[in-house]
Amino acid sequence: MLTRSEIPPLIDREDLIINLYKWAQLEVVERGRSTFGFSMVVGPVLREDGETLKGFSVRVGDETTVEVRMDDDKTEKWDFLRPNPKTGFPEKGGNRTEVLGKFVEVYKVDDNKVSAEGKGAIKKLVQLLAMTIDKYYAFGSVFIDDSG
Repeated sequence: MLTRSEIPPLIDREDLIINLYKWAQLEVVERGRSTFGFSMVVGPVLREDGETLKGFSVRVGDETTVEVRMDDDKTEKWDFLRPNPKTGFPEKGGNRTEVLGKFVEVYKVDDNKVSAEGKGAIKKLVQLLAMTIDKYYAFGSVFIDDSG
């Protein structure tokens, strides 16, 4: 594993992954050479059912392949938070729902040696991915331009 990021329980995992996959198809593939210095190929990574999108793979030129995907851990979400009458601190309320996927993880999926340029491209990909997840969390879409 290269890195992982915890996703808040109220974020819809399936919608997040679909948005990240579409972002990768547009931003990573279309601008791969100019942004990363490599041509990039993006493909889907499916869950065991063969239909549900779990994440996506990114082929970094001829260097290596990385996968961006939701893990199989479970977390829980609650309908709302309410103030505890005694302490005033928030407490979970309403119905508890179990949610599949706690982290978005990035893995290198092969044993290929990676050049310094390839490592730089992967680092930049991970940084842009983190910024894109932040956009989704803040605005509900990865395609919002928040530059002002």
